[in-house]
Amino acid sequence: MIERAQREVAEALVPPEPVDASWEAFIGGVLTALASAQDPATRRLLLIEAPAVLGWIDIRKAQEPLLHSIATMLEPVETVERGPSIRTSILARLLLAAVEEAMLYLAHADHPRHDHAIVQAEVRTILEKTGLPGR
Repeated sequence: MIERAQREVAEALVPPEPVDASWEAFIGGVLTALASAQDPATRRLLLIEAPAVLGWIDIRKAQEPLLHSIATMLEPVETVERGPSIRTSILARLLLAAVEEAMLYLAHADHPRHDHAIVQAEVRTILEKTGLPGR
């Protein structure tokens, strides 16, 4: 169940076969993933129970394909074939950490539905300021 829920959130962030590989599409995927924190079952499973049962090391290992996909999106087109640089690998981790922290905040907020719009706006601001290199 945990793997399925993780896969669904990952596919919202970076679909396996993206129709639109633009930065704006990626931001839309991130905001969709954030919306999953509003679902009580997903919130409980992914943000509370999974880390407690599996531990953060296994959670991080499961995120490696997603991190690679995000890093690849951050790379300029001409360097994608070589794989992500150290800089983009770190940036991918920081972006994923920001999204996870936003989801955790919403998972434990007293008023998650009310706070969702505020959190979503802040995450969008972070992502828009990051942008695609060379864009």
